[in-house]
Amino acid sequence: YSITLEPEAPNAEGKKNSGSGLIAADGTFKISTFEQNDGAVPGKHKVAITPPVQNGDGPAAKPLIPSRYGDLGTSGLIINVEAGKPDVKLEVSKK
Repeated sequence: YSITLEPEAPNAEGKKNSGSGLIAADGTFKISTFEQNDGAVPGKHKVAITPPVQNGDGPAAKPLIPSRYGDLGTSGLIINVEAGKPDVKLEVSKK
């Protein structure tokens, strides 16, 4: 699975610097915005979690979480990234 964070508000230059990363098997993730694993910009972010891309001809894996989490507009997930505090906890429902 991958995770995308999009700031709710643009920065002073009018840009929304989104970050993304891969979710490890243990549920941890590291966000990259400008450089590898540099984290997300501070502030409130909308969050989307998307399943891995299906490779090959085999059957698609059963999703572990509902598809609504795959879209920033429907996930309902919001986190607040604070400067100097690299860890955030994000919980999702399997329903």
